[in-house]
Amino acid sequence: MKSIDFQDALIDRLLREELGGDRPRDLTKRVLSQVHAHERQRRKFWVTSALATAAAVVLTVTLLALWARGGGYPAPNAAGNYSVDGGGTLQRGATIETTGQATVALGGYVKANISPRTRLTLGGEKFEEKLLLEEGVVSCNVEKAKGQFDILVGPAAVHVTGTTFSVNVTRGSREKQDGRWMTVAVEEGSVTVNGIPGIKPRTLGGGRERKERFFLPDNHMKPATEKIAPAPPASPPAPATTSPAPPAKVTAPTTAPRIVPAEEAEMHWSPER
Repeated sequence: MKSIDFQDALIDRLLREELGGDRPRDLTKRVLSQVHAHERQRRKFWVTSALATAAAVVLTVTLLALWARGGGYPAPNAAGNYSVDGGGTLQRGATIETTGQATVALGGYVKANISPRTRLTLGGEKFEEKLLLEEGVVSCNVEKAKGQFDILVGPAAVHVTGTTFSVNVTRGSREKQDGRWMTVAVEEGSVTVNGIPGIKPRTLGGGRERKERFFLPDNHMKPATEKIAPAPPASPPAPATTSPAPPAKVTAPTTAPRIVPAEEAEMHWSPER
């Protein structure tokens, strides 16, 4: 019934416009109002999305800044057969020695596998982790785009930002000169070796030589102390509470020294015979 009434209304409108001269209804305002409403809705959607994205970016940057300040940066962690010199805790500046296989995690992006009979010191700072290797073998895996990592052997430094490699340090000699042999082997990625006396910085891996051996004389084996965090200082001794001893009492001699007359002195002198 409703469809018939609707059709009759359309036919009536058509006849009136064609025969009676009625002007058709102007729908311009209605159409424009619908278009404007759609535009407002679309702008509102994009503005809301942009604000939400900006808020998410600000929140992410804030959380990363807080994490970088130390709230979420992981402390050095080790597992396996090792001991810390002096029986202290594992921290920057601590020297460890392994009796078996051990692992050390640094900064959440460096994992070092340490072979038995290896001696090294933990150093560096946040996002710039370092190990000072004195003797032994260390194999490292470093995640890319997380931070820097260096292995220091005396004046030499093996620098990497993301790769898998190993460093082996053994005692030895060359041309009657005692020192250490350092072997660097790259499994993946590349490393830069610098600080070798008499040798320019070299890059291993990345299409170049992936393994090389270097000699470090003992007279060049001064550790790079400025790059290694010092161990925490020991507590100062408690000040003494004893009162100072009283000054010693000086007594003047009761008798003046005797002066020997010249005549008497001559009586006791005799020339050598």
